[in-house]
Amino acid sequence: MSEAQTVASSAERWVCQDCVGDPWLKEAIAGDGRRAVCTFCGGHQQAWRLSRLAVATDALYRRLVSSCDEGDWRSEPQGPLDILVVLLDCAPDLATAVLEELPLADGSFDGDEGPDLYDQGSEYVLKVQASSEYHSRWQEFCESLKAGSRFFNREAEELLAAIVAHLPSRATLLVGPGYDITHFYRARGARHSVEVMKILANPAGEFAAPPKELRLAGRMNAAGIPVLYVACEPETALAELRPAIGQQVVIARWCCSGQ
Repeated sequence: MSEAQTVASSAERWVCQDCVGDPWLKEAIAGDGRRAVCTFCGGHQQAWRLSRLAVATDALYRRLVSSCDEGDWRSEPQGPLDILVVLLDCAPDLATAVLEELPLADGSFDGDEGPDLYDQGSEYVLKVQASSEYHSRWQEFCESLKAGSRFFNREAEELLAAIVAHLPSRATLLVGPGYDITHFYRARGARHSVEVMKILANPAGEFAAPPKELRLAGRMNAAGIPVLYVACEPETALAELRPAIGQQVVIARWCCSGQ
C-alpha cells in the first residue's frame, strides 16, 4: 500500500461518542461531530475523525503524563497504550488506533516537540487522576447538595478533600495581609443616579448577598443559595457584571483582614 493510500485510509476512520467513556469527550463529539459510521462499533451517529481525536488526546496526554523519574506519582507506572485506555475510557483497539495516529508514536524524537512520551517499551505515570474516575462521584456530590445535607455532608467533604489534595501548589492562591493579593473588588449596576447614591450611602448592605428571592443560579451556587463572587481586579469585576452601554456601575474595593 502506498503512503498516500495509508493516509487516506487513516483519514476515513471515525470514532463515535459511544466508543469513548470520558464524559467531557463524549459531550464534545456529540456537540460538534458529524454523523458517520463508526469504524470501531459500526454505529451511525455523531463522530470525530480518528485523526482529530488523536490531536485532542495528544494535547491532554502531554499535560497529564510524565516519565517515572519526575517523581510525585499519582498512579502506577503504565505503558502508553494502557494510559490511553484510562484517559479515553475506551477499548484497547481504539486506544491502539489512537496511538498509531499520535505524533512521535513510532518512537522518533524531535527535541522541539518535547520528550517522547509514547515509547511503548517504557512506562509513564499520570500526574493527576483521569477525569472519568471522579465524574460519577461528582454527579453524586451535586445530587447530595440538592437533595441532602448541605452543611453536614461527610461524602461531599471527602470528595472535595480528595480533589484538593491533588492540586499543585500553583493552583491555589493565598490572599490577605502579607500576600500579593490583599484586596478584592465587587461591582453593582445602577439604573440611575439615585441608585448610585443609595449604594454609596450603604455599601456594606448593598454589596452583601441579595434577598433570597433574587438570588439567581450562578457558576458556583444554586438558585437561592448565597455565594460571594469577587474579582482580583476592578476590570474583571466590571467585565463579569456585563453592564449595558451607558449603564452606571459602582465598584467596591474590599480589604482582606485575614487569610
